[in-house]
Amino acid sequence: MSKNRFLLALACLVPSIIVIHGQQSCSVYNPCGRNGYCEDDAHGRWQCICKFWWSGTLCNKCNEIKIHVLKSFHTLVVVTNNGVQVIILGSLLAILIIMYYGLIIFNWLSKKKHKPEQQKKYSQSAVHINTTSRSLIRSYLIVLSTLVVALLGLVVKWSILQPIHNEIVEKFHQNRSLFYDSHRLCHVLDYNKFNMILFPISCLLIVIFALEHRRVSCMINLWHGHFASPVPLDFFTHSDRKFVAVTFAICANELLEIINQTLNGSTPPEHGIILIYLQRILQVLAMGFRYYPILVAVNRNSSFSLTLGTLYIWLEFPVTIIQQGLCQSKYYSTMENMNRSSTELLLRYYGTGSFLVIIELVTDIPGYFCFAYISVKLPILLFDKICRRRIQVPYSKILTREEQALIKVTQTNSVEMVYVRNLSLTHKHRSNQNNIFARFIPKMIYEWRDDFRFSSRVLCIYSSIFLLLYFTLIQTCVQLLPYMDLFQRGLQEIIDLWFGNRAKSSFSVPHFIRPFMLAVAIATIVIVGQLSVLLTGIRRNLLQAFRGDDCEIPRVQRLSYVNSAIGNFHFAGYLIGYVVWGWILMLFFTFISFMCIDLLITLNVFHIFEWILKTLIPILLLYYFKEFLNKILARFIFLQHNGDALAVNNRRVLMIFLYFNFFLDAFLGLVSSILRLLQSFIGAIIYMSRLDYSPLGRKLETWDDGFSAYCGFIHIECAHRHPVLLVFVGHLLSIVKSKEDSVSRKTVMTDAEHVITGDERAENTRAEHRRRQWIRKWQLAAFLVRNPSILFFRKAYINQFHSNSLVEVSRAINYNIQQIGIRRYMSV
Repeated sequence: MSKNRFLLALACLVPSIIVIHGQQSCSVYNPCGRNGYCEDDAHGRWQCICKFWWSGTLCNKCNEIKIHVLKSFHTLVVVTNNGVQVIILGSLLAILIIMYYGLIIFNWLSKKKHKPEQQKKYSQSAVHINTTSRSLIRSYLIVLSTLVVALLGLVVKWSILQPIHNEIVEKFHQNRSLFYDSHRLCHVLDYNKFNMILFPISCLLIVIFALEHRRVSCMINLWHGHFASPVPLDFFTHSDRKFVAVTFAICANELLEIINQTLNGSTPPEHGIILIYLQRILQVLAMGFRYYPILVAVNRNSSFSLTLGTLYIWLEFPVTIIQQGLCQSKYYSTMENMNRSSTELLLRYYGTGSFLVIIELVTDIPGYFCFAYISVKLPILLFDKICRRRIQVPYSKILTREEQALIKVTQTNSVEMVYVRNLSLTHKHRSNQNNIFARFIPKMIYEWRDDFRFSSRVLCIYSSIFLLLYFTLIQTCVQLLPYMDLFQRGLQEIIDLWFGNRAKSSFSVPHFIRPFMLAVAIATIVIVGQLSVLLTGIRRNLLQAFRGDDCEIPRVQRLSYVNSAIGNFHFAGYLIGYVVWGWILMLFFTFISFMCIDLLITLNVFHIFEWILKTLIPILLLYYFKEFLNKILARFIFLQHNGDALAVNNRRVLMIFLYFNFFLDAFLGLVSSILRLLQSFIGAIIYMSRLDYSPLGRKLETWDDGFSAYCGFIHIECAHRHPVLLVFVGHLLSIVKSKEDSVSRKTVMTDAEHVITGDERAENTRAEHRRRQWIRKWQLAAFLVRNPSILFFRKAYINQFHSNSLVEVSRAINYNIQQIGIRRYMSV
């Protein structure tokens, strides 16, 4: 009897709806108790809607359990209702889950017990990139100087905004139009959204840098090689990464302002849609020209360029502060923008205090810190350039910027050299990381590696994305909260007018602000987490591409080189757009979900939710019962060595099971298809910001423009940043430059005791050339024997085909590579 009572209590937890009619209204009398809902019908009588499988007039009983004993077989047969059946199925599922994971733990403990003891780990000598005390002191000085300069900039902007705020508040109390008179400098600083002071100066500096820069390959004799296009940065290198990333981060705020101008329609419609978009494109180009001289100055790394860059940034920072404070205030409008301003609504919601001023200063903190860092870093680079000795290599004066970067790769503490040295070491035997940030970041979140560095392009993209998210987050919360409060009150008034005074006392619209803030927080956390995972994925996919592993990223084909290059073009812009759109979608659907939950709580319609659970719980329990049963059978019955080997065990029993399972899974396939749709929908929203994930699947992933752009970026990065390639080329370049330098010194030096004739010098040169030629042939033969797939990419092999039959060349190369792989696989 005790067991029957226990099953009876469990059965009461599973939902059923039974309606009992009464004579009085629920407002006067509520007889249903906690096991049912009391509702009034159209005639004013109460009715009890019982929760789950409770029954009875007042929902105080549970359905009975009938027990029959078959005396002939001494068997107990229990005929239960739906609730008890669900409880029994759930209990069986719990037993299966406990059994499955218990067997896994038991198998793991038994393996660990019989595992032989490993030898002690031995230490390996590896290269550490240590930081000297001098560099630490210098870093602290840079941080302190940056902090002081940024605070000074914020104080200056506060002194500009406070009088404007006081003027707007005074007009607000007097019920006057809320605008302030713009300064006369705004006609120059913000002429049609163009800075007419900094833009001409930046163009002049670009021309000066072009005159200083020399051409390398095109028309060298024209103007003695001068007037070449200066390169702002090299995206394939990892030099000056922090400086470049900070510079790109500054552009995020201006890019958001351009987007807001486009969405708000700040340009008069009579200009035409094409002219409006053309103006926005010109604004983006003008923004690029403004920060172009700063990047060129650091990339050139000469005293002249650093001097001009320092003077320019010292002019750029104050002018930007004045322009944003006087002419481009975020929450206070001028007379031209008065009709499109929401200043009155913001003041009514947030009050007339200094809240808007504080919010605008908080918004500008990251940008001002970036400006302050550049303003401090450029003078330090100039000081180092003047004081540093230039005796690095004897041929440093004739090296270009690219050649210097290649020769730095061959140094013992370079990242590429550490990668090459670690190729022969396992992951356990590699050196521990001595980086400061690596000590504070758990390895389960991100593992720092000394043999890998992200390129400047990746850091630029991430710095721009994070600051863009920061600005978007603040602007969204500040601008939308007053409108949500206004919309909530308006909706409440409409409902009160529609249903009368009775609805006003019994129903209230759920609050929008609390679900919205929770949705913003969750969307931001999810997007930041996805970006962190994407950063780890980029490193993993690059290392896989370095090793020639194409398990995640499809191997690039000769005929798809153009598509890879085009995808590399789109990578940065697509990633920024996908992140912003993913954040908006995540915010929207999370807000809708929270509003539905809040609406259920407000309307007190839990019986609908219980009905849904009543329908879904049996289906899900049956589905997962079958899933865990399959796991136990597959791991411990039908596979050898408890699933460690892909070899069938108990073959005859497996054939019988497959026969019956063939028909049984037809019903579960319907449930799985529905789950597949839901998972695809939710996964597409959550993974929108991940370019390395394609919701179209493996066969159709090339149709996804975002994934194609990511693949193109990985292939281009691998082709130009491969560590082994860079070390090899840098080593060859250092040898060539050393020989050229030694030959030039020998031609200048004269020996009074012995003079080599021209014939002897020529004979020695020919003998040396023949000897090196034979050495190169032996080295080439050994290299091709170890890497036979490269044989089909040699010029001698490709020249056998006609120049127009590139398709046949690609097919022949792929076929030969596949044949080599098959022979290697069969030989194992």
